[in-house]
Amino acid sequence: MKSISKNIFYNFLLVGFNIAYPLITASYISKILGVKNIGMINYSQSIINFLLIFAMIGVPTYGIREIAQHRENEKEINNIFSELLIIKAFFSLIVFILYFLVLLGIQELKYNKSIFFIMGIILLINSFNIDWFFSGIEDYKVLSLRNIIIKMITLILIIFLIKKSEDYYLYALLITLGQSLGNVWSFFYSRKFVKLKFKNLSFKRHYSGLKVFFLSSLVISVYTLLGGIILGIFSTPEKVAFFSRARQLQLVGVTITGSVSTVLIPRISYYYTNDKNEYFILLKKSLNFGYILSIPLMIGFIFLSKELNLFLGGTEFLPAQKPLIILSPLILIVTLNTWGYLQGIVPAGMEKIGTIIQMGMAIINVLLSIVLIPKFFDIGVSVATVVAETVGTIILIIVLKRKIKINLLTNSLYKYIISGIIMAFFIEIIKQYFNNNQTLVLSILGGGIIYFLILIFLKEEIILYILNKVFNKLRRKD
Repeated sequence: MKSISKNIFYNFLLVGFNIAYPLITASYISKILGVKNIGMINYSQSIINFLLIFAMIGVPTYGIREIAQHRENEKEINNIFSELLIIKAFFSLIVFILYFLVLLGIQELKYNKSIFFIMGIILLINSFNIDWFFSGIEDYKVLSLRNIIIKMITLILIIFLIKKSEDYYLYALLITLGQSLGNVWSFFYSRKFVKLKFKNLSFKRHYSGLKVFFLSSLVISVYTLLGGIILGIFSTPEKVAFFSRARQLQLVGVTITGSVSTVLIPRISYYYTNDKNEYFILLKKSLNFGYILSIPLMIGFIFLSKELNLFLGGTEFLPAQKPLIILSPLILIVTLNTWGYLQGIVPAGMEKIGTIIQMGMAIINVLLSIVLIPKFFDIGVSVATVVAETVGTIILIIVLKRKIKINLLTNSLYKYIISGIIMAFFIEIIKQYFNNNQTLVLSILGGGIIYFLILIFLKEEIILYILNKVFNKLRRKD
């Protein structure tokens, strides 16, 4: 088996770049393209991301599990890879064709139709997306380095080519190109590890598993994407842009905290089947890791909401402050939900229960969105999203506690809360004496240092473990 620490390192490397990339691009693009054009592109992305659920048909999560469970059997790996790839390619093609036929049939569209055509190419290129395979074999080095290289190229092209507001067409094309290159490269690189077959394949055996994971992905997309789509119907591109910006920042936080859960899916699935003791040890560690990251991020986004939006988009994007404050608690809530689902529900084979919970979340979100959006717009969809996610997470935790005996309240939780509160006081003091950009830099650096120093003072075991490993490596070099 590959080293968990190395997998986490490469995933964090990718996560770090995934944080920097949208922050750099958002700051540059927002000021050039303007709120309206950004909102239009954001809306088309929401539509495409929703349709991708039908194109991927549950393969990403299901594929990780199946590859991880059979990685010792080369023949079976080849069969599973080929079967799932062909299934996903078939559905991607169907969704792509239907999407373009619908677009051609629409006479009048509130938003620019050309943008929708450009972004639609992603649906077809999705056939080549095999990130699930590399996750299944725990090769996060490939995923990380590929994504970093592709995004660096895309970023350079954006900086050199996007110069005026009319370039939003080109920006949409660069987004599409970036995703496409990454998927195609991964597909061809995979031939070093696996062989694509077309004979003696069995597609039917995946029906049951894919059905469950597809339904799960669908309901997740309903409460994560449909709110933004409904907002676009009842509101303006500007309101879509404000919500999307707040959502983008909140998802940056979730991406950071979720990186550990994603990396551990193959290993924790293996332990659940083969070593229950190791399973619970790893489960507790990953939960504490989630707390360590999500609590300071949540606090930081709440207390620095104004400064973040001013930095990324200027005064034009300042109205995104309120949705960001409302959405920020989701960094902690979604972390717990993701942790519970990927490390509790999936390894235990309780996907049906998980899907029912997610369906409940989706229904709550859609109903609240329909009620709140026409009157409160971006604020309404933000509230609907938080309420739905919170209710679903509470139910999920109750189920896991009863079925697997998982305790959410770890011995270290109070340490993270105390450290987070002290960090919040520090940020508030900084805001009184410095301007926007100075506050942002000092709060991120100083607040982060204070948070972890308090944890060291409180003798938090994960932090002490990491420091011990670092010191030991330094001693060896000496």
